[in-house]
Amino acid sequence: MTEIADTLNSVEVVANSTSILIRKLETTVKHRRHKVMFRSKR
Repeated sequence: MTEIADTLNSVEVVANSTSILIRKLETTVKHRRHKVMFRSKR
């Protein structure tokens, strides 16, 4: 049982880290898109 719990905990940690990385990537992409939009408008 302890092994299963450890694996579940590790999976949760990995999922949390990946979600945070995805959020950071999304924010950077949004900022880049906005910059491109401003450049295209000018």
